[in-house]
Amino acid sequence: MSANGRPSIERCGYTAVVLATLAPPIGQCLARLVTAGEGSAVDMVGVVAGSILTALAAAALLCGAPKPDPRVAGAAAAGVATPLGFAYGGLAVGASLGIVGLLSAAFGAWLLRELPAELDGAARRHRGLAVFVGLISVAAALSIARLSVFMGDAARGEYSLLPSDDFVLHHSCLSAYVEGDRLAAAGTPNLYAAEHWPHLAGGQEADEAATAYAPFALDTYAYPPPFLLLVRLSLTPLPDFASQRAVWFTLTVLAGALAVWVMARWLGGPAGLMSLLLAPLLCLNLATLVTLQTGNAHILVVVTTLMALVAFERRRPVWGGVLLAVATISKVSPGLFILVLLLQRRLRDAAWTVAACAGFGVAGLFMFGLPPHLAFVTYELPRLASGEALAFMAEPESVPLNLAPFGVPFKLAALGVPIADPWRLGAIFGRIGTVGLLLLALAALRKPRHARAQVELWGALLMLSAMSSPFAPGYIMLSLYWALYLCAVEVRGPRAAVGGALLWVTLTLPMPPGSLTAGLIALGQEAILWGTAVWLILRQTPAPSPTAPQTDTSGTMPQTWT
Repeated sequence: MSANGRPSIERCGYTAVVLATLAPPIGQCLARLVTAGEGSAVDMVGVVAGSILTALAAAALLCGAPKPDPRVAGAAAAGVATPLGFAYGGLAVGASLGIVGLLSAAFGAWLLRELPAELDGAARRHRGLAVFVGLISVAAALSIARLSVFMGDAARGEYSLLPSDDFVLHHSCLSAYVEGDRLAAAGTPNLYAAEHWPHLAGGQEADEAATAYAPFALDTYAYPPPFLLLVRLSLTPLPDFASQRAVWFTLTVLAGALAVWVMARWLGGPAGLMSLLLAPLLCLNLATLVTLQTGNAHILVVVTTLMALVAFERRRPVWGGVLLAVATISKVSPGLFILVLLLQRRLRDAAWTVAACAGFGVAGLFMFGLPPHLAFVTYELPRLASGEALAFMAEPESVPLNLAPFGVPFKLAALGVPIADPWRLGAIFGRIGTVGLLLLALAALRKPRHARAQVELWGALLMLSAMSSPFAPGYIMLSLYWALYLCAVEVRGPRAAVGGALLWVTLTLPMPPGSLTAGLIALGQEAILWGTAVWLILRQTPAPSPTAPQTDTSGTMPQTWT
């Protein structure tokens, strides 16, 4: 806090940018729910712009008072936003902005109070860092705001992440989750049979089902049946796919924000404060934004896994077990950490995780019956392991996008290397990658690690475990981004900063068109991914520095965070 009792400028600025980032997803979600079934009747540009202005007004009202009162700020923000929204866009916009004002004031008051004391005065002590954080924060907020328009109204394709890319514009992983739940509710024995999915068969039944998701193409469901419990609880009660899409996007953004906060509070010190300040970097890459736009569950899997591992470190095995079980039933690859817990002899943590997985399995059996589970084990898993269920990955446009070891022979064949059977050789490469992952996990567990290095290890292992699948698109890098942006606390001098920036840019640039160029870049990117992961796992991690005095000019943040 400042000398006059008001929040410091750093505290106010950080709170304002967080509110401006979270308000658009919440605003578009509320507006879409209020107008369910009305299509493009609401101007989502107005909703998003109004949400940002309302959030900033709430922040200004909170920061302008000696003692921030969320009730006064919320009432004032809602009182101004509601009639303006009603005049501009009707009842839906007015009600949505009013609620955004109330929520922004309540959350903003809490955030102003809970932010670490070391943030106060940090802009004066580290001006270069303050400018950088300000720039990336505004860029991240604008990226989320733009995407919020498209997530609230599919007709606004110009606000898509890549409006000229037809695949990104019309692809929706979420459609597969919703359709999988519909098939399960209808008592379909095999959710994975080709006749249900246009990508696999294109039969009349699949084509008729796909119309419910227009203008998006129906994707293919390939997850374990218990994952549908999450869909059933969060999405099925909603009236249409537009509402489901808006809600899923908002839940994903909020889950990511929660994970950033949980991780920062656990890390504490320079790493914790830097993880808060540099969190916008997680939004400023193509993989994160495409995953958000397409509704893929991988962001939720990553953040749930990381929060589970933090819960274990904080000796909260029940929470950790439940969260890791949620990630494991969603995508099998996080189950690697059950093995890690066993190797670390953390039997109680492993037992809670296994028990939670069993509980979700029983709930899935009760909800969906035995046949879908048998179909996943006997039909879908073998087809996923062999790549048969992912035949599209051999198509020329898909080959450069596959970052899994399984895909290396396909890239080599596309580059002119004579390979008789890339499927057979790909399976061998996949097994080599899995063995390498297990050896790296064993090597890493031998070394003591402090908290930040633990997160770097988790991120690297989670990415490599996702690469064990025959097809691993760019979103598998998301967990590695968590590891890398925490490394920023170690940056000393311009050489390290430039090197880190080059690595970040290399891993976040989109793939250029052209099979030859894309294939070469994809092979190089995959090598960099493996090299970076191996470096994070095996390197000698420096211990956190002692508490830095206020006069420190080294560029590091103070250690203490109470």
